[in-house]
Amino acid sequence: MSEMYLVSVPFDATTEIFPKLEWLREQVPDKADEIRRLAVLLSEFGGREQPLPLSLTQAQLLAAPGLWGIRRHDYENFLAQWKAQLIDHGRVDIGVVL
Repeated sequence: MSEMYLVSVPFDATTEIFPKLEWLREQVPDKADEIRRLAVLLSEFGGREQPLPLSLTQAQLLAAPGLWGIRRHDYENFLAQWKAQLIDHGRVDIGVVL
């Protein structure tokens, strides 16, 4: 089973991110399927109290700063949660896909 990264994304941030997923697909067309799955997860879990169960690739895609717009605080919180889980999984900070 692949590693899962559980991170929270506030509803206000999902409304900022969701429309920009098409831009992300244009930037990394080889990840279109993962971006589509990320969109489904954001629509199902985004803004709820429970964290999103992301694959490593989905977390990397979501870490693209261009998706978050003015939601810098939410972006920083997302990165902090994800980086803590990377350490828990014994990984180094591997950055974003872009």
